[in-house]
Amino acid sequence: MTENTNNIKNIENLFDSENSEPELNITYILKQIELVQNQTDYLKDAISGLSEMPPAGGPGDILGQAKAEAFGRIVSSREATNQQLLKLYEKMYDDLKSPSALKMKALDIIEKAANNPDMELEEKELILGICRQY
Repeated sequence: MTENTNNIKNIENLFDSENSEPELNITYILKQIELVQNQTDYLKDAISGLSEMPPAGGPGDILGQAKAEAFGRIVSSREATNQQLLKLYEKMYDDLKSPSALKMKALDIIEKAANNPDMELEEKELILGICRQY
């Protein structure tokens, strides 16, 4: 299996077949970061492909320079993609590690509503039931 196939399988395994909601956790994110770090097959493939190109030979041969530039572009593009993935995983990690501002605000509103003396007991129980789901 190639690295890309493995990555797709990892993403597919995130989803629980019963409710189709992703099960994200810090361990998953750290594993994905490690996968990004260990992805080097593209470098090996690029080097192999470039090395199989026959030299043009003769004066003014610019094939070597073109190979080096092509390899540089491949590495730069892939590293830019990896940096974006790492930023995404960093954001996901931060979101999992600490409660979001929106969640904290929602809990504050719920607390104020539950402490409202004008609210009926049934309404308070309904709010508590919803909170227990999350």
